[in-house]
Amino acid sequence: MEGGTSVATPIVAAIYALAGHATTLHAARSLYTNASQLNDISGGNNGCSFYLCIGGPGYDGPTGVGSPNGIGAFSSETATSGARDIAIGGNGTIWVLANDCTLPDGDCGIYESTNGGSSFTLQPGRASRISSDASGNLWLVNALGAIYEYNGGSFTQIGGTGSSVSMGSNGLFVLSNICNPFQGGCPVYRSTDGGSTYTAVTGAVAVDIASDASGNTVAINAVGNLYKYDSAANAFDTQLSGSAGAESFGPGGALWVLSNCTAIFGGGCNIYKTTNFGSSYTTAAGQALRIAVDPSGIPWVVNTSGGLYKGTDSSGSSFTAVSFP
Repeated sequence: MEGGTSVATPIVAAIYALAGHATTLHAARSLYTNASQLNDISGGNNGCSFYLCIGGPGYDGPTGVGSPNGIGAFSSETATSGARDIAIGGNGTIWVLANDCTLPDGDCGIYESTNGGSSFTLQPGRASRISSDASGNLWLVNALGAIYEYNGGSFTQIGGTGSSVSMGSNGLFVLSNICNPFQGGCPVYRSTDGGSTYTAVTGAVAVDIASDASGNTVAINAVGNLYKYDSAANAFDTQLSGSAGAESFGPGGALWVLSNCTAIFGGGCNIYKTTNFGSSYTTAAGQALRIAVDPSGIPWVVNTSGGLYKGTDSSGSSFTAVSFP
Protein backbone atom coordinates (compact mmCIF):
# COMPACT_ATOMS: atom_id res chain seq x y z
CA MET A 1 0.00 0.00 0.00
CA GLU A 2 1.25 3.45 -0.85
CA GLY A 3 0.00 6.85 0.17
CA GLY A 4 0.43 9.70 2.62
CA THR A 5 -1.96 11.35 5.04
CA SER A 6 -5.03 10.49 2.98
CA VAL A 7 -4.26 6.78 3.49
CA ALA A 8 -2.84 6.89 7.01
CA THR A 9 -5.56 8.99 8.61
CA PRO A 10 -8.54 6.65 7.98
CA ILE A 11 -6.43 3.60 8.87
CA VAL A 12 -5.36 5.03 12.23
CA ALA A 13 -8.89 6.34 12.94
CA ALA A 14 -10.29 2.86 12.25
CA ILE A 15 -7.78 1.24 14.61
CA TYR A 16 -8.74 3.65 17.39
CA ALA A 17 -12.39 2.77 16.76
CA LEU A 18 -11.68 -0.96 16.86
CA ALA A 19 -9.77 -0.54 20.12
CA GLY A 20 -12.84 1.12 21.62
CA HIS A 21 -11.13 3.78 23.74
CA ALA A 22 -10.97 6.76 21.38
CA THR A 23 -12.80 9.09 23.79
CA THR A 24 -10.67 8.26 26.83
CA LEU A 25 -7.14 8.08 25.45
CA HIS A 26 -5.00 11.22 25.67
CA ALA A 27 -4.29 11.98 21.99
CA ALA A 28 -1.08 10.15 20.99
CA ARG A 29 0.28 9.61 24.50
CA SER A 30 -0.88 5.98 24.60
CA LEU A 31 1.25 5.29 21.53
CA TYR A 32 4.36 6.50 23.34
CA THR A 33 3.64 4.63 26.54
CA ASN A 34 2.79 1.43 24.60
CA ALA A 35 5.46 1.75 21.91
CA SER A 36 6.57 -1.88 22.37
CA GLN A 37 3.25 -2.90 20.78
CA LEU A 38 4.02 -1.04 17.54
CA ASN A 39 6.22 -2.10 14.62
CA ASP A 40 9.47 -0.15 15.04
CA ILE A 41 10.63 1.15 11.64
CA SER A 42 14.38 0.98 12.22
CA GLY A 43 15.74 2.17 8.87
CA GLY A 44 15.04 3.93 5.61
CA ASN A 45 15.36 7.42 4.18
CA ASN A 46 12.91 9.83 2.57
CA GLY A 47 15.55 11.36 0.35
CA CYS A 48 17.22 13.97 2.54
CA SER A 49 20.07 13.85 5.03
CA PHE A 50 18.60 15.34 8.18
CA TYR A 51 16.58 14.08 11.11
CA LEU A 52 13.09 14.45 9.63
CA CYS A 53 13.92 12.04 6.77
CA ILE A 54 15.94 9.26 8.42
CA GLY A 55 14.42 6.18 10.05
CA GLY A 56 16.19 4.51 12.97
CA PRO A 57 15.65 2.36 16.07
CA GLY A 58 13.09 3.81 18.49
CA TYR A 59 11.64 7.24 17.81
CA ASP A 60 12.61 8.89 14.51
CA GLY A 61 11.41 11.82 12.42
CA PRO A 62 9.54 10.18 9.53
CA THR A 63 7.92 7.23 11.37
CA GLY A 64 7.59 8.43 14.95
CA VAL A 65 7.36 5.43 17.28
CA GLY A 66 6.36 3.00 14.53
CA SER A 67 3.46 1.59 12.54
CA PRO A 68 0.32 -0.17 13.88
CA ASN A 69 0.66 -3.80 14.96
CA GLY A 70 -2.90 -4.66 15.91
CA ILE A 71 -4.82 -2.60 18.45
CA GLY A 72 -2.56 -3.12 21.48
CA ALA A 73 -0.98 0.33 21.50
CA PHE A 74 -4.40 1.95 20.99
CA SER A 75 -6.31 0.03 23.64
CA SER A 76 -5.27 1.53 26.96
CA GLU A 77 -3.13 4.27 28.32
CA THR A 78 -0.50 3.62 30.94
CA ALA A 79 -1.09 5.93 33.86
CA THR A 80 1.45 8.72 33.90
CA SER A 81 2.64 10.88 36.74
CA GLY A 82 5.53 13.12 37.62
CA ALA A 83 6.83 16.10 35.68
CA ARG A 84 6.57 17.18 32.07
CA ASP A 85 8.34 20.56 31.82
CA ILE A 86 10.34 22.85 34.11
CA ALA A 87 11.27 26.53 34.32
CA ILE A 88 13.27 28.34 37.00
CA GLY A 89 13.16 32.09 37.64
CA GLY A 90 16.05 34.37 38.46
CA ASN A 91 14.87 34.48 42.08
CA GLY A 92 15.05 30.68 42.40
CA THR A 93 11.34 29.97 42.05
CA ILE A 94 10.86 26.57 40.44
CA TRP A 95 7.89 25.99 38.15
CA VAL A 96 6.95 22.49 36.99
CA LEU A 97 4.24 21.27 34.63
CA ALA A 98 2.79 18.01 35.88
CA ASN A 99 2.31 15.03 33.63
CA ASP A 100 -1.44 15.15 34.25
CA CYS A 101 -2.48 16.74 30.97
CA THR A 102 -6.20 16.36 30.32
CA LEU A 103 -8.56 16.16 27.39
CA PRO A 104 -9.76 17.92 25.36
CA ASP A 105 -7.12 20.64 25.45
CA GLY A 106 -4.03 18.75 26.63
CA ASP A 107 -2.99 21.37 29.18
CA CYS A 108 -1.18 20.35 32.36
CA GLY A 109 -1.22 21.34 36.03
CA ILE A 110 1.19 24.07 37.22
CA TYR A 111 3.21 23.62 40.40
CA GLU A 112 5.43 26.15 42.18
CA SER A 113 8.26 25.68 44.66
CA THR A 114 9.79 28.59 46.56
CA ASN A 115 11.96 26.43 48.82
CA GLY A 116 14.35 24.80 46.40
CA GLY A 117 12.13 21.88 45.52
CA SER A 118 11.45 20.71 49.08
CA SER A 119 7.74 21.04 48.40
CA PHE A 120 5.48 22.07 45.52
CA THR A 121 2.17 23.93 45.55
CA LEU A 122 -0.47 23.51 42.86
CA GLN A 123 -1.32 26.88 41.35
CA PRO A 124 -4.45 27.89 39.40
CA GLY A 125 -4.58 27.48 35.67
CA ARG A 126 -3.07 24.97 33.27
CA ALA A 127 -0.49 25.21 30.48
CA SER A 128 1.30 23.38 27.70
CA ARG A 129 4.65 25.25 27.87
CA ILE A 130 6.20 27.45 30.55
CA SER A 131 9.03 29.93 31.01
CA SER A 132 10.13 32.12 33.92
CA ASP A 133 11.82 35.50 34.00
CA ALA A 134 14.47 37.11 36.21
CA SER A 135 11.85 38.05 38.80
CA GLY A 136 10.46 34.54 39.00
CA ASN A 137 7.22 35.42 37.22
CA LEU A 138 5.73 32.63 35.14
CA TRP A 139 5.03 33.02 31.44
CA LEU A 140 3.00 30.32 29.76
CA VAL A 141 1.08 29.27 26.70
CA ASN A 142 -1.86 26.92 26.71
CA ALA A 143 -2.89 24.38 24.11
CA LEU A 144 -5.04 26.99 22.34
CA GLY A 145 -2.02 29.28 21.96
CA ALA A 146 -3.13 31.91 24.48
CA ILE A 147 -0.25 33.59 26.35
CA TYR A 148 -0.41 34.48 30.04
CA GLU A 149 1.80 36.02 32.71
CA TYR A 150 1.42 34.91 36.33
CA ASN A 151 2.83 37.37 38.86
CA GLY A 152 2.23 35.27 41.95
CA GLY A 153 -1.28 36.53 42.49
CA SER A 154 -3.17 36.28 39.24
CA PHE A 155 -2.94 35.40 35.56
CA THR A 156 -3.03 38.17 32.99
CA GLN A 157 -3.60 37.26 29.36
CA ILE A 158 -1.36 39.23 27.06
CA GLY A 159 -1.59 39.88 23.35
CA GLY A 160 -0.74 37.42 20.64
CA THR A 161 -0.76 33.65 20.39
CA GLY A 162 2.05 31.14 20.34
CA SER A 163 3.38 27.67 20.98
CA SER A 164 6.24 28.65 23.31
CA VAL A 165 7.56 31.76 25.08
CA SER A 166 10.78 33.06 26.61
CA MET A 167 11.23 36.29 28.54
CA GLY A 168 14.66 37.90 28.88
CA SER A 169 16.15 41.33 29.31
CA ASN A 170 15.93 41.92 25.55
CA GLY A 171 12.20 41.25 25.40
CA LEU A 172 9.53 38.60 25.18
CA PHE A 173 10.10 36.06 22.43
CA VAL A 174 7.14 34.03 21.16
CA LEU A 175 7.17 31.10 18.78
CA SER A 176 4.10 31.17 16.57
CA ASN A 177 1.57 28.37 16.85
CA ILE A 178 1.49 28.14 13.05
CA CYS A 179 4.53 25.96 12.48
CA ASN A 180 6.08 24.00 9.63
CA PRO A 181 8.92 21.66 10.69
CA PHE A 182 9.93 21.19 7.07
CA GLN A 183 10.70 24.92 6.95
CA GLY A 184 12.62 24.86 10.23
CA GLY A 185 9.88 25.27 12.84
CA CYS A 186 7.73 28.19 13.98
CA PRO A 187 8.13 31.89 13.08
CA VAL A 188 9.60 33.95 15.93
CA TYR A 189 8.18 37.24 17.20
CA ARG A 190 9.58 39.69 19.74
CA SER A 191 7.79 42.12 22.02
CA THR A 192 9.49 44.85 24.04
CA ASP A 193 6.31 46.07 25.73
CA GLY A 194 5.12 42.95 27.51
CA GLY A 195 3.07 41.56 24.65
CA SER A 196 1.13 44.66 23.56
CA THR A 197 2.85 44.68 20.16
CA TYR A 198 5.12 42.25 18.33
CA THR A 199 7.74 42.47 15.60
CA ALA A 200 8.65 39.49 13.44
CA VAL A 201 12.28 38.47 13.90
CA THR A 202 13.84 38.57 10.45
CA GLY A 203 13.92 35.15 8.80
CA ALA A 204 13.67 33.28 12.10
CA VAL A 205 11.98 29.92 12.61
CA ALA A 206 12.48 27.76 15.71
CA VAL A 207 11.14 24.90 17.81
CA ASP A 208 12.71 26.01 21.10
CA ILE A 209 14.03 29.30 22.47
CA ALA A 210 15.77 30.49 25.63
CA SER A 211 16.71 33.91 27.00
CA ASP A 212 18.61 35.18 30.02
CA ALA A 213 18.89 38.34 32.10
CA SER A 214 22.05 39.44 30.28
CA GLY A 215 20.42 39.95 26.89
CA ASN A 216 21.30 36.59 25.36
CA THR A 217 18.72 34.65 23.35
CA VAL A 218 19.34 31.41 21.46
CA ALA A 219 16.86 29.60 19.23
CA ILE A 220 16.89 26.01 17.93
CA ASN A 221 15.31 25.08 14.61
CA ALA A 222 13.69 21.81 13.59
CA VAL A 223 16.94 20.22 12.44
CA GLY A 224 18.75 21.10 15.67
CA ASN A 225 20.77 24.13 14.56
CA LEU A 226 21.39 26.79 17.22
CA TYR A 227 21.34 30.51 16.45
CA LYS A 228 22.14 33.52 18.66
CA TYR A 229 19.99 36.65 18.48
CA ASP A 230 21.42 40.01 17.38
CA SER A 231 19.18 42.81 18.66
CA ALA A 232 20.72 45.42 16.33
CA ALA A 233 19.80 43.35 13.27
CA ASN A 234 16.64 41.86 14.83
CA ALA A 235 17.80 38.50 13.55
CA PHE A 236 19.25 35.20 14.71
CA ASP A 237 22.28 35.71 12.50
CA THR A 238 25.03 33.83 14.37
CA GLN A 239 24.99 30.04 14.15
CA LEU A 240 26.57 28.22 17.07
CA SER A 241 28.38 24.93 16.69
CA GLY A 242 26.64 21.78 17.83
CA SER A 243 23.02 20.72 17.66
CA ALA A 244 20.20 20.49 20.16
CA GLY A 245 16.54 19.81 20.73
CA ALA A 246 16.05 21.88 23.91
CA GLU A 247 18.04 24.40 25.92
CA SER A 248 18.22 26.63 28.99
CA PHE A 249 20.47 29.46 30.14
CA GLY A 250 22.26 29.51 33.47
CA PRO A 251 24.13 32.36 35.18
CA GLY A 252 26.90 34.11 33.29
CA GLY A 253 25.64 33.13 29.86
CA ALA A 254 26.22 29.41 30.39
CA LEU A 255 24.01 27.57 27.91
CA TRP A 256 22.79 24.03 28.56
CA VAL A 257 21.50 21.99 25.64
CA LEU A 258 19.92 18.59 25.15
CA SER A 259 21.18 16.74 22.10
CA ASN A 260 21.76 13.31 20.50
CA CYS A 261 18.31 12.07 21.45
CA THR A 262 18.92 8.44 20.55
CA ALA A 263 17.45 7.00 23.74
CA ILE A 264 14.11 8.77 23.89
CA PHE A 265 12.48 5.76 25.56
CA GLY A 266 15.21 5.69 28.17
CA GLY A 267 15.96 9.03 29.77
CA GLY A 268 15.77 11.37 26.80
CA CYS A 269 18.69 13.31 25.31
CA ASN A 270 22.31 13.75 26.33
CA ILE A 271 23.06 16.88 28.38
CA TYR A 272 25.78 19.36 27.43
CA LYS A 273 27.00 22.72 28.76
CA THR A 274 28.84 25.50 26.97
CA THR A 275 30.21 28.67 28.56
CA ASN A 276 31.48 30.13 25.27
CA PHE A 277 28.42 29.93 23.02
CA GLY A 278 29.26 26.65 21.39
CA SER A 279 33.02 26.90 20.91
CA SER A 280 33.30 23.91 23.23
CA TYR A 281 30.95 21.72 25.25
CA THR A 282 31.28 19.61 28.37
CA THR A 283 29.11 16.54 28.88
CA ALA A 284 26.94 16.19 31.96
CA ALA A 285 25.67 12.95 33.44
CA GLY A 286 22.37 11.34 32.54
CA GLN A 287 19.73 12.17 29.96
CA ALA A 288 16.71 14.47 29.91
CA LEU A 289 13.74 15.69 27.93
CA ARG A 290 13.52 19.21 29.43
CA ILE A 291 16.06 21.30 31.35
CA ALA A 292 16.23 24.48 33.45
CA VAL A 293 19.05 26.04 35.47
CA ASP A 294 18.75 27.74 38.86
CA PRO A 295 20.50 30.99 39.92
CA SER A 296 23.37 28.97 41.42
CA GLY A 297 24.07 27.35 38.06
CA ILE A 298 22.64 23.97 39.09
CA PRO A 299 20.80 22.15 36.28
CA TRP A 300 17.39 20.60 36.88
CA VAL A 301 16.00 18.10 34.39
CA VAL A 302 12.88 16.12 33.53
CA ASN A 303 13.29 12.75 31.81
CA THR A 304 10.86 10.85 29.61
CA SER A 305 9.50 8.89 32.57
CA GLY A 306 8.42 12.11 34.29
CA GLY A 307 11.27 11.99 36.78
CA LEU A 308 12.48 15.32 38.19
CA TYR A 309 16.18 15.54 39.02
CA LYS A 310 18.55 18.17 40.42
CA GLY A 311 22.25 18.35 39.61
CA THR A 312 24.67 17.90 42.49
CA ASP A 313 26.93 20.63 41.11
CA SER A 314 27.13 23.24 38.37
CA SER A 315 28.75 20.81 35.94
CA GLY A 316 25.96 18.25 36.20
CA SER A 317 28.42 15.50 37.17
CA SER A 318 25.53 13.65 38.81
CA PHE A 319 21.85 14.14 39.58
CA THR A 320 19.60 13.30 42.50
CA ALA A 321 15.88 12.61 42.32
CA VAL A 322 13.48 15.28 43.56
CA SER A 323 10.08 14.22 44.92
CA PHE A 324 7.29 15.67 42.82
CA PRO A 325 4.59 16.69 43.30
